[in-house]
Amino acid sequence: MSRSENDIKAPDGFLLGGLRRVAKDGTILFQRGYWQAPIEWAGEKVWVHELWQSCGGFGGEKLFLEAAQPGLHIYEARCMKPQPYTVVCERTERPDAKPGYRNATHIAWHNRDRTP
Repeated sequence: MSRSENDIKAPDGFLLGGLRRVAKDGTILFQRGYWQAPIEWAGEKVWVHELWQSCGGFGGEKLFLEAAQPGLHIYEARCMKPQPYTVVCERTERPDAKPGYRNATHIAWHNRDRTP
């Protein structure tokens, strides 16, 4: 099973969600950012999806990560009633993950502006 089989993408190819593993500390790594999920889900694979919510007034919108309970697909969990089967995860203070390049050409391209 490749990673792309478990990704949810927009028609233009932008990554919107997918299946991700919850780390020991309860964080989910998605789009290079760390999001806080319930610690009880540590070690589980959960479906996640971007969630833009209004901050009220003139605050605009803020990005959150919506995660389904382990064992449920995100779209299935959104439709289940009466209790919510999804959790809204906020961004943690942890710095973004750095991209991992395996090809020397990609590493050189990434470091092009950092050379004196």
